[in-house]
Amino acid sequence: MEDPDGKPLEKGSPFFDCKGQPLHPQGLKGTLWSIIGDQEFFSNALGLPHWNAHYPCHECDGQNWEGCALEKAVKEIRLEKQNFQEYSHAEHMAEPASDHPLFQLDHISCKNVKGDPLHILFCKGLYGHLIGSILHYCCWREGPGKVCKKKPWERLSVLFEQIQLEYKSQESTTRLTNLRLSMFTDSQKPWSKWANLDVKGGEAKHLLPALIPVIKRLFANSRLPEEMNMILAAESLEKLVSLWDSMEIIPTDAEFANSMALGKAFLDSYHELNVWSLEKDRKSFHKVHKHHTFLHLLKNSRHMNPKLQWCFKAEDFVGHCAKLGHSVSMGVSSCRLSLKISNKYRVLQHLLLTRKNFVASCNNMFGLE
Repeated sequence: MEDPDGKPLEKGSPFFDCKGQPLHPQGLKGTLWSIIGDQEFFSNALGLPHWNAHYPCHECDGQNWEGCALEKAVKEIRLEKQNFQEYSHAEHMAEPASDHPLFQLDHISCKNVKGDPLHILFCKGLYGHLIGSILHYCCWREGPGKVCKKKPWERLSVLFEQIQLEYKSQESTTRLTNLRLSMFTDSQKPWSKWANLDVKGGEAKHLLPALIPVIKRLFANSRLPEEMNMILAAESLEKLVSLWDSMEIIPTDAEFANSMALGKAFLDSYHELNVWSLEKDRKSFHKVHKHHTFLHLLKNSRHMNPKLQWCFKAEDFVGHCAKLGHSVSMGVSSCRLSLKISNKYRVLQHLLLTRKNFVASCNNMFGLE
């Protein structure tokens, strides 16, 4: 009955011929594909199970306590050893896992809540555990209680030089500019906590393709079983992400089968590395809840490319808001900071909406591409 500006439809409007008709043949006014966010948002805002709960997964009956059934344990990452009962959309509709208002809408259930590949994989996720553990091994190859033949920081320096060369040859658009021992372990107590590389999501995503050729050359002569598993795990995960990057919204049967095969190869080799690390008391290749959410990411890729549900843009937006907040924080009390940010944000939105090529003009002004 109204045009996009809220005014009554009149002759001459491109929508006039549709006057009085529903926007959708079945009367729908919108289609919700997925509810996205990180696990913290799912738990704290949507009221879904916490990752440390006894039943931490809203997608299946996975268990998380000492002595639970092995085939139901969320830390069991081998596909053939698992026996999870995955909940259907109908089961979620009949018995919602949360009383959040979203799940009171018609046809919306926890099945619409999609895992975030940014946090599952790249940002303090599986990439961090895998790359951090590989780097830890390369720097302390002798193992706990043994003297290193070469200082760990010197080994890391050589590795990073080779990674920089790979960045250049691969023409990587996002590069890690610095790599220190403290970014993945406590250099004074390297066996005190689990190795985990802490970098930005985009940096981790582009680091793995550059690291793989480096460790292949490094392990070429020794070819120990654990080293071959490191290469296999890294290659499988990198190929999987590359496949998702190239897929359309809905994968083909062949693409989904390839996704599952690559995911299984990664999980199997990572399991072997975890067992080896525990035997050697190395504190690397830690199994975490994100391995379980990765499993659902794999299976749900049958219906939609996971690339469509990652939160890169949202995280980038938060970073810009932080910069905006910092620019107005000097001499402003915390209770009034939001008012200052809102004023600047409204001005920015006005310029974006009313000035053609505003972003391009700013980039030219500051010499940005």
